[in-house]
Amino acid sequence: CDGLKHLLSSKLALLLINVPIAWYFQFAGASPLSHFAANFGAIVPLAWLISEATDQLEGIVGPTIGVLLNSTFGNMVEIILSVQAIRAGLVKVVQSSLLGAMLMNLLFVTGCCFMVTGLKFHSVSFNPNA
Repeated sequence: CDGLKHLLSSKLALLLINVPIAWYFQFAGASPLSHFAANFGAIVPLAWLISEATDQLEGIVGPTIGVLLNSTFGNMVEIILSVQAIRAGLVKVVQSSLLGAMLMNLLFVTGCCFMVTGLKFHSVSFNPNA
């Protein structure tokens, strides 16, 4: 019950109203722009909800399994969008999106490594033969 109170006390929980609105727009034949806006407004709190749920599970199953769950469900939004795009026949869009996500993650992690290394060591040498 405390978990539900915590979820409902967040400002992101207010955006969950977009979920039934998006469903309504799907079947009511609303304009594509309003349908997109409702879905966009719905996916943000749903991603947050998945994150909160995996954080709660981490406290139960332990840090090792918790990190595995968090990394798996952290990409759930991409997985859902990819499945829907494949069902719509947009395979090239899915391939480009997944490749972009992988490159972005690699560049982000590499950049963070360079930044942290630069903060700790002001001069670093590189050995190309290593």
